[in-house]
Amino acid sequence: MKTVMATGTFDIIHPGHGYYLEEAKKLGGDDAKLVVVIARDSTVRARKRVPVVGENQRLEVVKMLKPVDEAYLGHTGDMFKIVEEVK
Repeated sequence: MKTVMATGTFDIIHPGHGYYLEEAKKLGGDDAKLVVVIARDSTVRARKRVPVVGENQRLEVVKMLKPVDEAYLGHTGDMFKIVEEVK
């Protein structure tokens, strides 16, 4: 089984997010596992804007999406640390 990782802010979920996650999962093949990493509030503030929805609520909503098998909050310092942890 292949694991595919997708990342994003997912602040105010919209149909484009669903499409993105469906397509990401397809990249791994029929039995792929999709792991999604949600950007932390501090990362969103530093790179985009003040988030509308807090990180914990964004995480819970993404976990409910059909293509998603697992979802985690990212790390503020080392963005690759979550990759090592999920391995």
